[in-house]
Formats: sequence, C-alpha cells, structure tokens
Amino acid sequence: MITQHINKPLVAQKFEASMKTYVKEASVQQNIAHTLFRLLDKVPFTSERILEIGCGTGFLSKKISTLPYRTLYLNDLVPAAVSYCQHIYQDALPLPGDIEQEVTLPEHLDLILSSSALQWIEDLPTFLQKIHTQLKTGGTFAFSTFGPMNMQEIKTLTGKGLHYWDMEGLTALLETEFEICLAQEEILSKTFSNPIEVLKHIKKTGVGGTANERWGKQDLLHFQEEYNRQFKNKNQEVILTYHPIYIIVKKK
Repeated sequence: MITQHINKPLVAQKFEASMKTYVKEASVQQNIAHTLFRLLDKVPFTSERILEIGCGTGFLSKKISTLPYRTLYLNDLVPAAVSYCQHIYQDALPLPGDIEQEVTLPEHLDLILSSSALQWIEDLPTFLQKIHTQLKTGGTFAFSTFGPMNMQEIKTLTGKGLHYWDMEGLTALLETEFEICLAQEEILSKTFSNPIEVLKHIKKTGVGGTANERWGKQDLLHFQEEYNRQFKNKNQEVILTYHPIYIIVKKK
C-alpha cells in the first residue's frame, strides 16, 4: 500500500497565503474543474445530498451551485476557503479541515465531487473506503487529480514532490467496489518566459506545499540554468507540465 507523509499545516498555510492570487493564476486548475463538471453530463446521477472536497476558491463550486440539491456540504483544508465559497451558496453546510483525518464525512451522500485535491491525501486507499461507505448505493463519485507527469520538471530538478497515482493504479483501487463510468487523462503544458516565473506561479497557486526550505543564491542559479537547459521549447519559453486525471465512478 502506497502512503506518503504530507505536512498538512504547511499545505494549508501556503494555500491560504495564495488565496488572493489563486483565482487569477490557477487557470489550469479552473479549466480542470470545468472539464470535470462537463464530463459529469456523460453519467446519470442524482444530486439531493452533495459533498464537495477541496472547494478552494470555487472553480467547481460555481458549477455545483447550478445542480438541484437539498443538502450541500463544503469542505476544504483551509477554513477561509470554505467561508469564501459560502457566498456562492448561502445554504451550504461548512466542513472545514483535513477531510482525511479531522472531518467526519456525512452519510447517505448521492454525489461526491472533488477537483485537484485528492493528490493531498496521504493514504488514498483507506480514504476511498470512507468515500464508498458514505455514498448511497448507486451514488456517484466524480473527481480530478494529478498523474505522475504532473510538475515533472520540478521533481526532476529538485527531487521533491508528491507521489501521484497513475490512472491504472487509481482504477485498480476503485474497481472492486465501484463501477468505473469514465476514466481519462490529458497532458497540459503551461509556458513561462523564464524559470523564475515558474516559481512565482507555484507560489501564487500555493501548490508547492511539500517543502518549506529557502534556496541559496547558488541553488537558485543552478535551478535556472538546468531548467533552461532541459525544459526550454523552440519558442525559447520554459514549460511546466500538468497531468490531470478525470474519473467518475458509481458505488456498486
């Protein structure tokens, strides 16, 4: 069983610090949320009782608000994000905190949605069992997460980053107790004028929550040189890879 240790307080701190810049900077995550919601149209589902995991600044929440629902639960690791999203639906029930360790999942859910959040779960197999338990039979779980090529440039140069499940591993975890309705992935490349802009982007989106060390001048120079050498395209821009995976399942 693959587990990873994630400093959740540090992750929360970095995401909260980036909330003001996240909406403008996280265009990739916004597109992923919209794609996930669009894919949901391919699967019949009911939405009387909904849970959103990792609501962030509301990219997916704004779409969910168009669904007919009776009860809606909003979760995020950052309590301020839950408060921020509550302006989208005043009747939402807040569930702030670590969904893996601190928050008790509501029961008898019809629909669980999560976009760009499950990569922060330390023990995904155990967490998926919780999801299964709290869903109604026939209930739908639709999520996006990231695959092994996500931010591969950063991991190559620093040796640091999250463990990302690949699509085959995710579907293998799910298929014993869920019906796989949809599973697909894509590779997205975001370009920047130089490596420093990549680091600024990571800071403004808060996604660099796995490390908190400060770089010395020589470390930073080496990072820039290697990034330019290894990851510059023909237009003399540097690239950063995102690897979203989209999966929709139903509880058997």
